[in-house]
Amino acid sequence: MRPGTPGTEKHLRAHGPALVCVRYREDALGKTRFTTVELVVDEAPMTHRMHPDTWVEVDIPSQARALRRLASEHGAQWIATSGRWRMRWQLAEQLGLDAKAITRRPRVSNRLR
Repeated sequence: MRPGTPGTEKHLRAHGPALVCVRYREDALGKTRFTTVELVVDEAPMTHRMHPDTWVEVDIPSQARALRRLASEHGAQWIATSGRWRMRWQLAEQLGLDAKAITRRPRVSNRLR
């Protein structure tokens, strides 16, 4: 049950905005009722760590010739169809391009390897 619906008032007073939901369960014989509550006990911003070998696509402005050359020298590839540079996440981080990185799902091949 969501907080504020009938049957949750007592728990809402006790737990306040931390209350997520209240559940009522019965035992197999129907003689005992169990009440459980779900509470938020911590809140933090999400940080996703990417594996260094994950391939990403990055926008590098055409004016940044030195950066494009450096990326190319370290294995980045120009992808004409998307207009972006393809490189591993670790390289994007090293070049300060990690904020501009766009992850792409790998293409699934129907061929057996």
